[in-house]
Amino acid sequence: MLVALLALSACGGGSTPAPTTAQQARSPCPRAIAAALGAAADARLDDRSDTVVDCTYRAGATTARVRVDSAPQAQFRFSRAVVESGQAHLGDPPSELPQVLDGIGAGAAWTAAGRELLATDGRRLVTVTVVRPRADAPARATAVTVARAALKP
Repeated sequence: MLVALLALSACGGGSTPAPTTAQQARSPCPRAIAAALGAAADARLDDRSDTVVDCTYRAGATTARVRVDSAPQAQFRFSRAVVESGQAHLGDPPSELPQVLDGIGAGAAWTAAGRELLATDGRRLVTVTVVRPRADAPARATAVTVARAALKP
């Protein structure tokens, strides 16, 4: 019995194999988001519940964490989050205040300090946090690209 347990414990020490095409097809991480970052982009599931999927996407020097939340009242929760974020940072530097962006779903707001974009199409609430690149302008452009892909029907 002890020998069998030792043999089993020795088997798990290697690295995790790359997902097969079939595993990627079953992934809850929307492939359209990875495709928006580039052909070589990959996705990793970080967490999942009945209404929320958290994934990390990587493509070259770009890394973005994306949360797609399909719980009810996405538009109301988006509006409330933007207002509360603004209230929490009144008097702080402008980079702390959310900047409302047009042309992304039914609403979007970018917060430069956290390199975070919150967007909604009225049915889903999408949060994109750009981990890399660090520069604000490329991070914002990346977040907009990812949010648009996440909100596509």
